[in-house]
Amino acid sequence: MEYIDDTPTFEPTEAPTTTNKPTYSPTQMTSPIISFTSNITIDGINNSMLDANSQRALINVTAWSTKVTENTISYKKGISTVQNRRNLRSITLFTTSYTIIATTQANVPLSSTAYTDPILLYNSMTSSLTNTVNSGDFTKQLQKMSILFNATQTAKANVTHVSNSALTVNDIIYVSPVSIEGVSAVSVILMTTIIFIIICGIYTYFRTTITSRIQPIHDRKENQSTFSSVIIF
Repeated sequence: MEYIDDTPTFEPTEAPTTTNKPTYSPTQMTSPIISFTSNITIDGINNSMLDANSQRALINVTAWSTKVTENTISYKKGISTVQNRRNLRSITLFTTSYTIIATTQANVPLSSTAYTDPILLYNSMTSSLTNTVNSGDFTKQLQKMSILFNATQTAKANVTHVSNSALTVNDIIYVSPVSIEGVSAVSVILMTTIIFIIICGIYTYFRTTITSRIQPIHDRKENQSTFSSVIIF
């Protein structure tokens, strides 16, 4: 019978080392986008539709109210109803104004905010929007921005109500540069290029310096050879 020696050795076997080789293809990551719409009721509009300047003012104030950047808010549509008010000086004279329910949409990448939970971001945005409308701050800011953007339709408007849709979360894919031990590949390439340029500059400098020093010596030797030749002949 064959004898098998299973006595443990005093020198432990070294585990093979593994090297994490960075990939040269960019890393793809996902970032959730928080989406919802807001129906904002605006009284005292002198037209059945909001013009471009009024839409811009409304977008600006909505972004200000929800504490996000203006480019994440867009204007979708407006539904108007007529309000006829009798002039106190004349029984037959009416003043026509409109109430518009303006719909805006928010599309906010979660990565662009300080939040890590989509629900918390949604709750923060909708709560802030509702509070500014109920307190009258939304109306004051809208009238202020209407003057700035020359939006005459909303310059004297009054925002009375807002309702928000449910939350929708979509994912987008964005590319991040690959990292090599905490240093991005782009930085490595840039550093390598700079070092190469420096080396080339140093080489050119020393080559020019050495050539400028050797050339006079070579010229003197040629002159001496010519002089010697004259003496011999």
